[in-house]
Amino acid sequence: MAKTDKPGVFISYSKHDVAMMQQLAAHLSNLEADLWHDRKLVGGDLWAEVLDERLNTAEIILLLVSHHFFASDFCRTIELPRALERGRAKDAKVIPVILSDCDWENSPVSQFQIHPSNRTPIESWEKPNEGFKDVVNGIRKAIAEIRPQTELSEQPKKHIPKEKLPYLCDRSEQEDKLTVALREHLKTKASRPVVCLVHGDVREAHNEFLERLRSYWLPDFLKTGSGVRKHVLETPNDDSPQTFWGKIGKVMGEGHPVAKEEVWPYIARHAEPLMFVLNLRMRETAARCESVVNSLLRFCHEDWDDLSAGRFVMFFVCVKYEEMGWMEFKKKSLQTNLQQMLARLADDQLREDDGIRFSDYSKVTGFVLPELKAVNETHVDEWSQKHFPLPDKKIRDLLKNGSLTMEEFAEEFEKLINATNK
Repeated sequence: MAKTDKPGVFISYSKHDVAMMQQLAAHLSNLEADLWHDRKLVGGDLWAEVLDERLNTAEIILLLVSHHFFASDFCRTIELPRALERGRAKDAKVIPVILSDCDWENSPVSQFQIHPSNRTPIESWEKPNEGFKDVVNGIRKAIAEIRPQTELSEQPKKHIPKEKLPYLCDRSEQEDKLTVALREHLKTKASRPVVCLVHGDVREAHNEFLERLRSYWLPDFLKTGSGVRKHVLETPNDDSPQTFWGKIGKVMGEGHPVAKEEVWPYIARHAEPLMFVLNLRMRETAARCESVVNSLLRFCHEDWDDLSAGRFVMFFVCVKYEEMGWMEFKKKSLQTNLQQMLARLADDQLREDDGIRFSDYSKVTGFVLPELKAVNETHVDEWSQKHFPLPDKKIRDLLKNGSLTMEEFAEEFEKLINATNK
């Protein structure tokens, strides 16, 4: 859905609270906003697709919180987890509105600013209209924060957001490996999870690369119109495969670790492809990284049930190498050993003494992408001419020392674009 001059506002509520939802909607009618709730569906709409699109594009998500809301399977397992994910990623403003007295303090909604401002449930106000007015004032402030008047100008922006730049640069070597591996997976192990290792210098924008895959590459490859949902997992503190159920449950809306029995039903019926991300920084030994990866592989091999047709789950493990000081030569050696092992895995040149062996986990599709390396002129030239036409000399000057890390390149390229636009 294209961004308009009116910010999108999505209302999530229980059908038992429809009367209060309609009262709030009436109070919001004076706002310059594109207000949406499921009562606006019309005959012929594919309700799941429309709802999903609205939920994924709204700039403000209102959660009308009550005991009915928490008791609603749809609110609790579909709309709330997505709202929490977008709110934590600062991709949308999440505003819980307390309708009635309930145990919201011990729920995930408590991490966001609660409305009304005095945290008194709407139904407990002597004059409920005053409570609704307080909520409207809070939403009006939120709109002013995310859509300041200057943003509504029709003048084109010269500023190129740095976080967008890594999406554009050529990473075809990694995408080619993904294509081959996932095609084989869908032929032979489509009901099983995928574990993909991404590795490279910590400055090579791992997270932006994964966001590029989530937003563009995977939806195109999987032919899904609903996008791919991403969750970032905490690094486990122990090597027990079962610990991953708690980590998954914590990021999928529960806010605290839960058991497989509580998590699996959500995964099993989730229509969107799911993407779980685990970040490993090389502050620890190479053996520790190997241990975490093997634990994840064991978890997917031994404790994961078969997915039903059409479901897709993928784990990405980012192994990020860090620059070491001269006093840390032993750790540097261990890091180099891991780097070399992952390179052998990526090229299918495994040795007997390597610590990660995908062949030991026959129920999992596991593979390593080629290392994310510094950006050179070949990576930059074609897409820069397509997206931001620049003279060849400026590209050569930008990379005159041979190459830049992705983070350095994004910063320097942004300066170049802004200077050219002046």
